[in-house]
Amino acid sequence: MATLNAHCFQEAPLYFANKTTDIDPKRGLALHGPADAREGGPETIRIGIVSSSEGIEDVTTWALYSNEHPIASSGKQPFLAQTFPGFLRVFSCRLVLSPD
Repeated sequence: MATLNAHCFQEAPLYFANKTTDIDPKRGLALHGPADAREGGPETIRIGIVSSSEGIEDVTTWALYSNEHPIASSGKQPFLAQTFPGFLRVFSCRLVLSPD
């Protein structure tokens, strides 16, 4: 019978604003903001979608909702994960979609 050697590596830290670190991306963004946060950053991020009409509608609905609304964690243990506070609050800019 063959044996398997496995190693468990410690989670690498993610970097956020003010040189803070966290292993949870949603918690790090909610508490500290993105690593490159700065005054005068973009006010909007334009998104282009190539999909069926249903796919475009789904992404549009998600993007417009996530701009200003928190997105609760889901799954079997949602209390272990951070709620995402919304794109505008975290990144100080909006996701914008063109009807074209």
